[in-house]
Amino acid sequence: LVTLPYIIAYASEGMWIFERCYRQQADVKFKHEAYVLLQGSSGFSQLAWSTSQEFNRMAQKRLRVPTVKSYEVDSNNDGRNDYLQFELEMPLRDTEAIDHVAIATTFDYRLNYMADVVMESMAYVDYTGSGSGSELFLDGQLSFVQRDPLPWSGYRAQYNVPVFNSSSVQAAAYDFANVIPAYLDRNETTVYSNVHSVWKSDRGAGQPFTIKMRVRYNAERICYRPAFWQELKNGWIQYVAVLLPLLWIARYVQWFVFGNQIVESIAEPNAILRVKPHAH
Repeated sequence: LVTLPYIIAYASEGMWIFERCYRQQADVKFKHEAYVLLQGSSGFSQLAWSTSQEFNRMAQKRLRVPTVKSYEVDSNNDGRNDYLQFELEMPLRDTEAIDHVAIATTFDYRLNYMADVVMESMAYVDYTGSGSGSELFLDGQLSFVQRDPLPWSGYRAQYNVPVFNSSSVQAAAYDFANVIPAYLDRNETTVYSNVHSVWKSDRGAGQPFTIKMRVRYNAERICYRPAFWQELKNGWIQYVAVLLPLLWIARYVQWFVFGNQIVESIAEPNAILRVKPHAH
């Protein structure tokens, strides 16, 4: 009877739980770093701009300086930002047209409910419009992605390193084809997901190309490996949950069997203890 509850609880796959999850809204702050590539087919092949001076220096003739405005909003006044509003206006000549946009923005990202996780993360979007455009509107979520569960406690700053090496003088350090695979090799990342987009055409004479991008910081599902004592407590609860019904069933069966004399039994009178006196 002692081992049977363990066997039943273990067989039901609820005895030991190796991964638990919770929901938390991360503490996110925009780092005011952006890397923008605009492509077209009329009069030029590519325009580029970033907040990195080295990137802009290497862009040379492709460099075009836009007007940028960004702000973060805490809509429920809980001390955590709820979204970023990023807007960029790139001046264009009337002979130039944009049909492809690639943009990356970086963030300080922190989780602190169980393990204290601090990292630099990225939101990247690559969009191709149907013909030349005047404005690209984007609205999506900065989603937390993990390949393996986090530790249940401790300080984790393994990925608190720059996504882009903004001081590098090597062009490969800013190539999205190099940066993105290296970024996705990490266990914890963020991606710009659930994106809704609107592509507007018919840019007027003398008008810039506009990007309006909203990045929402919603609550995320975070998974972690429970500590030994959490596992032990869960295992004990599962064991007792099976043991108590089994004890009740065993006692009922015992009462029913002996109460209805299903099994033949003989009652013996109490034995009389005889004490032999000692001679003095």
